[in-house]
Amino acid sequence: MRSCLITGGFGFLGRNLLKHFRGLTDRIAVCEPEGNEQLIREYDVTYYNTDLLSPGETKALIGKEEPEVILHLASTVTSERDFGRTRPFIENNVFPLLNLLAASEESPRLRTLVNFGSLEEYGETPLPYQEDSRENPQSPYALSKVFATHLAEAYARQKKVPVVTLRPSLVYGPHQKPDKFIPNAILRAIRGETIIMTPGEQKRDLLFVGDLADIVEVICRRTPDVYGTIYNVASGTTVTMSSLVELILKLTRSGSRVERTLPYRREEAMDHTSDTSRITSLLGTGFPWTPLEEGLRATIRSYEEQ
Repeated sequence: MRSCLITGGFGFLGRNLLKHFRGLTDRIAVCEPEGNEQLIREYDVTYYNTDLLSPGETKALIGKEEPEVILHLASTVTSERDFGRTRPFIENNVFPLLNLLAASEESPRLRTLVNFGSLEEYGETPLPYQEDSRENPQSPYALSKVFATHLAEAYARQKKVPVVTLRPSLVYGPHQKPDKFIPNAILRAIRGETIIMTPGEQKRDLLFVGDLADIVEVICRRTPDVYGTIYNVASGTTVTMSSLVELILKLTRSGSRVERTLPYRREEAMDHTSDTSRITSLLGTGFPWTPLEEGLRATIRSYEEQ
């Protein structure tokens, strides 16, 4: 790959993809509202603070970089359920993708645009989640991601833009912000602090961020035959959040107490089991998924080093 553009490249997923793709491409550009001098130097990237809500600025960015690969990660994420706040999520999670797709129509070198969606798009639908199911989103964030996914499908079908959408399961790994559940639990366990959570009966498929990076590489190298395709990206194995916390305590050798007193979120999906046959057909049955214990050990080490 000659060049790669990553939107949202300084976030959790973006930083890990930067590290992974640094040795695969001649040039990497990052589009973020705010720069990060340390990461710009560390990964030797070209930085843009392009406003992706502006069609003109987005078109100018694509015209200047002419990327072969675009990894579109930039989005506003929340777990809140207030649909009265739908508008800002539509604006921030749909319009930037629309501008990227429109600008990419005239991009001569573009091979693959990867749009990152979410399993939360499915909401209350029959298990296992299947890519062709009609979505039933339960939050403004999930709704905006559904709109973005269908927008990508439409541009692939009508405009022949080489875009695919990934719906990753619960991704974890180094560099994730401590306001997320897994890093928060790890840090509290390391410090011996009480871990406060729900009863923990939710079943989640945990995906190590290094595996996600490998899968993104495969998709960029083996351009799918059908653009607009949606892929559930998951390991195929679920664990309860309660058993996850017990494993974290074991690996950190922590004596932290666990208080299971928080209520579940309103209309929270209790099971994220996904049909992974489509991504398996692309990866092959021999893909080396990182075992949960191994991925957690690597994640714990990264926080201990910090």
